[in-house]
Amino acid sequence: MVKEIKNNNNSQDMRKIKLHNYSSPDQSTIYTKHKTYRLWLGNEVTISKPSEKAIIAALTAVNDELNNYFAEINKMYIDLFSMYRRRWFILDSENNNQDNYKETKQSLYEVERLLDLISERSHYPNGNHFTFKHLNAIFDEFQKLIKIFIIVDTKKNNYNEIQSLKANLKRVSSIRKEMNSLGVEY
Repeated sequence: MVKEIKNNNNSQDMRKIKLHNYSSPDQSTIYTKHKTYRLWLGNEVTISKPSEKAIIAALTAVNDELNNYFAEINKMYIDLFSMYRRRWFILDSENNNQDNYKETKQSLYEVERLLDLISERSHYPNGNHFTFKHLNAIFDEFQKLIKIFIIVDTKKNNYNEIQSLKANLKRVSSIRKEMNSLGVEY
């Protein structure tokens, strides 16, 4: 049986990730681990706790961590959008960058769409899975954007920006790896 934490707060909250779903113990099973409360995360981690209070505490901690990543991702999106706008003048057909321009616009749109989906649907019954799926898709889009910017800056011999972009690629990979290990320590 899957349970859901109910939010009794009627005030308008800011956008955030709100995972709610965990499963109750199955007392009829012979498997000990199935006799615990379980929280399945979309990063292939399952958290098991002996009491409902403990699983709710773990769920709260996971939500807090995910919202920290969500805020970091939003900041990265702002930074990447700013990078796009700085390159907007050279992302045109005269500079042989029309395909890069279209890809950049599509990636920015996709990130925005996924951010909205996460904030609107993380509490859905399958929200635990799709939250991680969408966050990982955002990281893919970030990497795609940064690689396009590296191509554009390489054409313009803008080596300082290229080094900064390479550092951003490492940052995206690092945050993604850290996020995908979330829940292991609980």
